[in-house]
Amino acid sequence: MNKSPNDRGSRKTEVLCLCPICAADFYLSGKYTIRKADEMQVVKDICTYCQVRRGHGLYPD
Repeated sequence: MNKSPNDRGSRKTEVLCLCPICAADFYLSGKYTIRKADEMQVVKDICTYCQVRRGHGLYPD
């Protein structure tokens, strides 16, 4: 991913792989909205947050 100097520190450029349980924790905190990074993603990866369950790539805004 190419980042411009204006993107430093921006959460929008950060993609996290979150399982449904960890994604709910982010969403229910009220500080984040969650949206999928790739609508066509089929394969799930290990969750970045808990590192136990599998989830999709998401943007926490």
